[in-house]
Amino acid sequence: MRRVLQTKHASPEHSAVSWPKEGHMENLRKYGAFRYIREIVFANAEACDADRFIALALSQGGLQSLLKTDSSGITPHLEEFEEKIRPVFGEKELAVDFCYRMRLGVK
Repeated sequence: MRRVLQTKHASPEHSAVSWPKEGHMENLRKYGAFRYIREIVFANAEACDADRFIALALSQGGLQSLLKTDSSGITPHLEEFEEKIRPVFGEKELAVDFCYRMRLGVK
């Protein structure tokens, strides 16, 4: 099922289309242009401080859509989230594992 992501800032013709991630491989297969399709996952440990961790959490698509439409209901929860994260990190950086997915198609 596809969703059209629309905010109060974008007109319908400038809205993004969101496809469920679990359907990406099937969409590539249905496209029919590739003889070989594979998904691979990379993992990488990176240093992360509280600011980076909070910014990463705030950058997630679903949350961004909510923030662009109406952030009033979630703002207190975001403040609480930040208040809980900062003591975990303190002034130090911690190693955080990030995973990246890549879908490959060979014609």
